[in-house]
Amino acid sequence: MSTRGAWQRFEVAFTGPFLTGQPLQVTISDYERLQRELGAELNRSGPGWEGIEWRGIESYGSGGGYTTLVPLVLMRRCGGALKARLEELQRGRPEAEREWLREITAGWSWQLRELEIELYDFGVGVIKGTYEVTAPRWLRAQDIRNRAESVARLLQDEVAVERSPVAIAYDMLARETTHLFADAIGRCAPEQRQEPWLESLLSALPFPQVNTKDPLPLGPEGEWGRLLWLHPVFVFTAGEGASLRRLQRISTPFEATFSERIEHWHGLFAPGIDSSVIVLHRNRPKEKKPPMSLTLLMWAYYGLFMEIDRGLLAMLDSDRWQSPNSLAELEADADRIFSIYMRVEEARSRLDSALTDLAGGQLSMWNAISGVQKFGELVAAVEGKVTVLQRIAERRVQEASAARARRTGNVLSALTALTVVTVTIALVGSFLGTRTDETGHVELRIVTVVAAFLLAAIIYREAQRQITRRRTS
Repeated sequence: MSTRGAWQRFEVAFTGPFLTGQPLQVTISDYERLQRELGAELNRSGPGWEGIEWRGIESYGSGGGYTTLVPLVLMRRCGGALKARLEELQRGRPEAEREWLREITAGWSWQLRELEIELYDFGVGVIKGTYEVTAPRWLRAQDIRNRAESVARLLQDEVAVERSPVAIAYDMLARETTHLFADAIGRCAPEQRQEPWLESLLSALPFPQVNTKDPLPLGPEGEWGRLLWLHPVFVFTAGEGASLRRLQRISTPFEATFSERIEHWHGLFAPGIDSSVIVLHRNRPKEKKPPMSLTLLMWAYYGLFMEIDRGLLAMLDSDRWQSPNSLAELEADADRIFSIYMRVEEARSRLDSALTDLAGGQLSMWNAISGVQKFGELVAAVEGKVTVLQRIAERRVQEASAARARRTGNVLSALTALTVVTVTIALVGSFLGTRTDETGHVELRIVTVVAAFLLAAIIYREAQRQITRRRTS
């Protein structure tokens, strides 16, 4: 097969994440039960829902390693009914959008071969639709890439009047899936819901309806399920025994500006910012699975940490940190910040455990994707914000504790001064007599009492000086 022939017959997978707003607290021992209950509930709304098997799977894919994986995907939606629903949503788009699509794909053949949606228990879903594509022979590789990316573009094309009806249909399908999933969670496991990371940000922002052509309204109720991006992954076949040089010639015109090539046992993988490329010796599902599944895993955790980052920013950008509160309220804040820290660490730990189940070659692919997408910098930003929140909460508790200690010190100082005066008066009464005794030693009594008051004042003042010194030191 010539290089041009490889460019004209290929596969393209549209992949992207969305937020469900349904993070769950699910223990591993409770995972399978929840999968069964959710599957039964969701299949009442339509077929195609299933729980993901994760126990007893060979972690390295070729024997060896642990046979029990960390659970990643809670539920999956796939099958013919889902493909029919996507095509129905696409046909329902305005005529102007569909006319635009017919113009840029004139002479092309697009066949939707596979469509699936995976939902994670931490409040993120990913969608993947795979097409078998035949492009016109007269198009150059760059033109093929540009037109295929236009089909996947969620925003309005730079030279087009309308948006891509395919991308908008994916967005609407993600929102519909989120709505069904949220309803099922509300019936099966409402007690296992956690607060979404963006809840504090969305509740504080106004969301005016600015575009009546949007499939769902803007605002907190429309944010969940919104497709964050749609990333094309081009899959080419080079042929048996193709050299690395040939793989690179096929891949080069479709590689993104910011990308990184990595050779693996089935061919070449070039993850990028705008799109990614896979060039295989043979086009088999088993050989496409490692780079494709790792791409979806990246989108899931990238979407999660983006949500966490924005939620933590909303917590930091708040006037509440400047307002005085009682010590009990501040201690409750500190406990809440610690629970947030534990949620972040749990997400990071689950990702780390999932990555340890990868073979060395797959881990190299993950590192390439992570490096291109700057995932490490995103995780570092999240951890930095959590650290700042912890320091703020701890500092406010320390200041409130110090204020309480100062008030307690003031009371104790006053009691100490009063004790000195009381003891002095008692001594005067014991040694010089009481008021009922014969008058005498009046001057001595007055001087003694005045001296006691002066001593008490000196003690009180010195106590206040020590408290002030501790505050400023």
